[in-house]
Amino acid sequence: LRTINLVADDLRQRNPLELEPIDVSEPPHELVPILGALETLFSRMRRALSVERSFTSLAAHEMRTPLAGLRAQAQLLAQEELPAEQKETVAALLTGVDRSAHMIDQLLDLARVEGLSLSGELSFQAVHVAEVYHAVRRDLAAAIRRRQVSVSAQLGDLTLRCHAFALSVLLRNLLANAILYSPVGGRVELRGVLEGDDLVLIIDDSGPGIPPAERDHAF
Repeated sequence: LRTINLVADDLRQRNPLELEPIDVSEPPHELVPILGALETLFSRMRRALSVERSFTSLAAHEMRTPLAGLRAQAQLLAQEELPAEQKETVAALLTGVDRSAHMIDQLLDLARVEGLSLSGELSFQAVHVAEVYHAVRRDLAAAIRRRQVSVSAQLGDLTLRCHAFALSVLLRNLLANAILYSPVGGRVELRGVLEGDDLVLIIDDSGPGIPPAERDHAF
């Protein structure tokens, strides 16, 4: 039963996106049909994930253009002399467009990260966290200006062994959420602290936060 135990250990240790064939040297004759069936299943799952990822990426890209047009029209409307109630409606429309655009960016990030996982390109390297932060901050410059939010960071010379793109996705999501849900003229502060071998990122902002009673539901 040694080969069966080896196959079981291999399957237990895999992450959900690891769909490569199981490498078994000279398997018993009785086990060959099971290994073949598993390889066929993994192949079908790889194709299904590829189709899903392509659809997610394409749909997100296609939605960006009409959302940008909608935002531009709403901005023009906001510049007109309108009654206070209508101005509030236009402001709510702009906020909704921004949140939708943020969700689309997250879908694109998800497709990219899953693509890296499936292609085996998630190689780790020493990454300076501050450099990634500054790149992300430049990407979010328009949102920062629009919300008139003060964004600062205390990261020092922190270095993390990780995948640089995955870290940038993480930072961008954290900062974009904080910027989006902070009031106009608010603040966003990022700190990084080492706890043993772990890097802990702390985001503090002037947004409303999540009420304690709803936090379990949010996660």
